Amino acid sequence: MANKPGTPPPPQKLEGQREKTSKQIAREATRKRRQQEQRRNLLLIIVGVAIVGVLAVVLISNASRNSGGIARSGKGATLGPADAPVVLKDFSDFYCSHCRDFALDRAPELVKDYVDKGLLRIEFKHFPLRDSSYGAHIAAECAAGQDKFWEYHDVLFKNQQGSELSAAKLKQYAVDLGLDTAAFDTCFDGKQGKAQVDADAREGVAKQINSTPTMFINDERVLGAVSVEQFKEVINRKLQEKGITPPG
Repeated sequence: MANKPGTPPPPQKLEGQREKTSKQIAREATRKRRQQEQRRNLLLIIVGVAIVGVLAVVLISNASRNSGGIARSGKGATLGPADAPVVLKDFSDFYCSHCRDFALDRAPELVKDYVDKGLLRIEFKHFPLRDSSYGAHIAAECAAGQDKFWEYHDVLFKNQQGSELSAAKLKQYAVDLGLDTAAFDTCFDGKQGKAQVDADAREGVAKQINSTPTMFINDERVLGAVSVEQFKEVINRKLQEKGITPPG
């Protein structure tokens, strides 16, 4: 029988409504809790993927530096393994045209045929023959401090000119290579690379070097204005002296 207007519903009906409302609230709470858990799980997955990505980049970067990449030692920029059986010391001036020819035309083939196979290490030695090139050598040392010696080395030779490079130009090369320019400028302006440049130059003077490039392949002097075949002849002979078969 229907309730009369103004008459409150019976207790049984009120109880049923309250039970229905409680179930709806419980279902809504459960739904929201599941949504929150899904969002939290998704966030954890995203963060996990990001962490894995960062670790991968770091590991790959470290691996590239430790497997035939550019290594720094206290005696200048080196390319190749520390235990290579043959060592080529390259005393060069960044304003020397024959040094440029070796760096850009001959050295890449030696890197491919010997350095990459663990048979040769190349050590660059600063030997500025003129005051005008001194700043370029200091700048290269500042780039070396950021593991960018060889990139800066190539830029200097590719943009070689007869007149002195301005400080602004040397700093611009650092910008072009993506170096930390604040650190580079501080290093360059403070001549922080001077000690290494001077140490290399003194080593060259002690070896009675008077022209560039002058190379020493396991202490055998080789004037740099020679063909890549002549370099290979000396390197192969040095390998054979150590009982190592030269690459074919």
